[in-house]
Amino acid sequence: MGVLRTLALLVLLISFLTLVLLFGQLPRLRKTPIGKVYRLLRYRLPALLSSIDRIICSSRLTPFLIRGGAYLVNEPHPLVICFYLTLVTGGIYVFLSSGWSFLSPLQKGIVSLVSPLPYISMYLASTSDPGVITPSNHTAALDMYPYDHTIFFPPPNTPPCRSCHLQKPARSKHCSICKACVAKQDHHCIWINNCVGLANIRWFILFLISTDVLLLVGMLLCWGILDFVLRQSGIEIAGLSWNEYIRLLGLAVVEQVSIGAIFLLCALCGILSFTFTGYHIYLIWAGTTSNETTKWDEWKEDIKAGIIYLGELEEEGEEEREHGSVPGEHWPRKQRQWLYRIAAAGRTDMLPQIRGVVWQKVEGLAEVDNIYDCGGWANFRDVLWPGKLE
Repeated sequence: MGVLRTLALLVLLISFLTLVLLFGQLPRLRKTPIGKVYRLLRYRLPALLSSIDRIICSSRLTPFLIRGGAYLVNEPHPLVICFYLTLVTGGIYVFLSSGWSFLSPLQKGIVSLVSPLPYISMYLASTSDPGVITPSNHTAALDMYPYDHTIFFPPPNTPPCRSCHLQKPARSKHCSICKACVAKQDHHCIWINNCVGLANIRWFILFLISTDVLLLVGMLLCWGILDFVLRQSGIEIAGLSWNEYIRLLGLAVVEQVSIGAIFLLCALCGILSFTFTGYHIYLIWAGTTSNETTKWDEWKEDIKAGIIYLGELEEEGEEEREHGSVPGEHWPRKQRQWLYRIAAAGRTDMLPQIRGVVWQKVEGLAEVDNIYDCGGWANFRDVLWPGKLE
């Protein structure tokens, strides 16, 4: 049981650290334990290591650590993909070696169907174009979505990308790792060594779901094998409490260590995987992205501070029409709201005087309209059948 407990704690620690690295930088988690651990790992630990190096090695190691860290953080590399594939391949191999003889023909068929899915979906997600914006498709990218004047602004409010030297389309973002602007950029995913954007988010979701299915099937089959071993030992299962059953299940794990290890790996990693998948499904349903959620969280902080006011525009797209064409004019929803940030709470005298606009203090983000949210099913259609950058 000591080895089993150690393995469980190790997998749980890896899952927690992955969760911290994925979500720790979000403003809404800034004051939570996840945010605090993220700042510890991201800022305080490197500073501590640098201080130790300065005292012991006269700062000889710091340049190497900085270059290594910069490569891992700022450059595309396959290390995480190799880790994922090693974990999946090793887990499948151990399960087949130890558990294949316990499976029924139907279960063997399910394993044969499920096992290749993570490899196929990872290939599709990691090799597909996320929607890189180039001079040749820049016009199409501009026409994909309208500027909402809340988290995305047209020129001259937003300058051109400093790296690509192109006007930034609404919902796009420059990825410092991929060295390109990506249409409807969600985030750069280290698990696929690629950006997640307009053109490949469907493959990314398929990758997440494939991983979820593999972990769920693996956990259930391993649980079934452990339960079978327990029943074969002659122990009466009926009438046992859950605590007693789990304690006895631990005895089966001791007898089938490999199956027990895969069971724990699937169960604990499944918590992280299903949480991450659920988070992205929710973002799609809400008509937003990880990048946009960060921007909305910044507005939320200012709303709490009482410095955000909302006005209804008399006619949508008014400002853009003054400059000629309207990017994303085919989009079904138009912006009719204008948010204004004052310098200090209560200074309503700083609000601009615009004919026909009545300013109201925003009490919550729910009052603010997200024009990119066209309804759950329409949002999913936009993900599954995105427009083409041609």
